[in-house]
Amino acid sequence: MKISNVLLLPNPKKEEAIRIAAGLSRFITESGRTAYVLPQVCAPMHDEPVFPLKDEQISQMDLLVPLGGDGTILGSIRRFKDFPIPILGVNLGDVGFLAEVEPDNAEEALTRVFNGEYHIEERILLEGQIDKQDGSDPIVFSAMNDVLINRHMMASLIQMDVSINGQLIDSYLGDGLLICTPTGSTAYNLSAGGPIVAPSARNLVITPICVHSLNVRSIVTSEEDEISVKIGAGKNDPNHPSIISIDGQKHEWLICGDKVTVRRSSKTVPIIKLGERTFYQTLKQKLF
Repeated sequence: MKISNVLLLPNPKKEEAIRIAAGLSRFITESGRTAYVLPQVCAPMHDEPVFPLKDEQISQMDLLVPLGGDGTILGSIRRFKDFPIPILGVNLGDVGFLAEVEPDNAEEALTRVFNGEYHIEERILLEGQIDKQDGSDPIVFSAMNDVLINRHMMASLIQMDVSINGQLIDSYLGDGLLICTPTGSTAYNLSAGGPIVAPSARNLVITPICVHSLNVRSIVTSEEDEISVKIGAGKNDPNHPSIISIDGQKHEWLICGDKVTVRRSSKTVPIIKLGERTFYQTLKQKLF
């Protein structure tokens, strides 16, 4: 694939991200390609050879380069999920499972991508909706990592009736419930005691969080399964609703009677892999 237009997506709250993006913009321009940034990043990069991206130009981008932690990459994915543009993440965070390269190797990595020395790893997305008990319009969402239902602060335990393909699996009473993709299995799911799933898999994972039971375990579903969670009465206090969090970035309130439905999206996210290390090598480096 020929790469002519590169969209740099530095975390605007990190000076280091802006500085590295500035250097990469010069490198991209010197290579005979064009560098773009989002309009809100133009001010701190006004002296650099970059162009502000217009909405009608998104489909013309050949490469997305988020610079930041996994949160920055997740935000970029969600923003451009309707455009199958390959993503090369530059890690400026603490863990960086989604980022392929470190800042010191960013120019070398871009050179390899420009030369076609890479492969694409398609990652699945979640899609779903929240149906409110008051009959208001459903809230539609998508996620790359996970969907978390959690009690609010010191509120009582919440009841969650979990069904797969319309069949009730269990009714949990606890702090919350996590539904994640293989990509998200190394995030909150891992901390909650859930299984690690290879990112090339297509399964979804359901992990109860601090459930009031001794025999509860995570469930790994097939790629075609649809998961629904209905918030039950349980020990809920109407004055202390629970929260649903999408990739840790988008949040909505939930109350008794609300229903959350999650399934695998038909869309995938093309993540650029340079072939330098496998997922298992990354796992060992990051976690052991």
